Amino acid sequence: PRKLTDSLGNELSPFFSADGKTIYFLRETESIAKDGQKKFMYNLWRMDLDGQNQNQVTTLDQDIFFPMLSKDGQKIILEKDFQIWQLQLQDGKAIVIPLEIISDIRDNGETTRIISQGNEMAHWSPDMKEIVFALDGDLWIMPAGGGKARQITQGSGKDQWPRFSPDGKWIAYYSDKSGNDDIYLLNLATEEERQLTDDKSSDFFHSWAPDSKSIVFTSERSGNRDIWIVELSSGIPQQITNAPGPEDDAVISPDGKWLAFDSDKSGNQEIWVMPIKGKYPEDAVQLTKKGNLTQVASWSPDSQ
Repeated sequence: PRKLTDSLGNELSPFFSADGKTIYFLRETESIAKDGQKKFMYNLWRMDLDGQNQNQVTTLDQDIFFPMLSKDGQKIILEKDFQIWQLQLQDGKAIVIPLEIISDIRDNGETTRIISQGNEMAHWSPDMKEIVFALDGDLWIMPAGGGKARQITQGSGKDQWPRFSPDGKWIAYYSDKSGNDDIYLLNLATEEERQLTDDKSSDFFHSWAPDSKSIVFTSERSGNRDIWIVELSSGIPQQITNAPGPEDDAVISPDGKWLAFDSDKSGNQEIWVMPIKGKYPEDAVQLTKKGNLTQVASWSPDSQ
């Protein structure tokens, strides 16, 4: 095998031109979306058989998927915004193909599913009456005693690690819907969503402060996995740890005084603690010495 491309985004669905001299493929690059925001989206690219002369063919405002070449090599059929489009290779213009499907099948728009597997990353609400969890890339809430679950996120991104805020007003989670993992907030009262972090590197494994005013999280934006903190009011992240090895899974004690996290500073991934207002690395203390993989700490309610 010979590697032909080396870009920061994903690349999918390669196929040859009709004459076999060109390779077409989908590439994920930063583009201007319908709402005017910069987002990572898939567009059609082409290149020579040796990977040279890589050129962008389309500049559409939404992701495209499943491109297929016509027999005469002049047109490409593709999917965009849940519709079928035809693209003229000569001028790059894309037009939607109108499809009208008449059906006499009626349903009530509601589907009942009994899920026996795939649920993960569950978290209790502060009053212990509900549980939020991830399933098939979306987030759901259900009564703690069992019953009907309610879907609270949906879309093409993979939503993970849902965490109730201590005041019960928010759910924080991370998702790759912007192209890489960022942390989002969902207001449970209004169902409005807010993107809390926005960096080309991944942000994940977050945890709430007990006053619900800030969040600690793991980020790779420094070139290494480190612990960061961000206040909801400012939205400006600040770095806490800066070890040469990975440090993540941070969680603040219920009394708000301590920070626990896992680090490989000692050669193995172990649990460390430090005062939340302390200095790193001077005030960081190794808590476990198991010699194996020890991670994802959780505090007792009395912070002891």
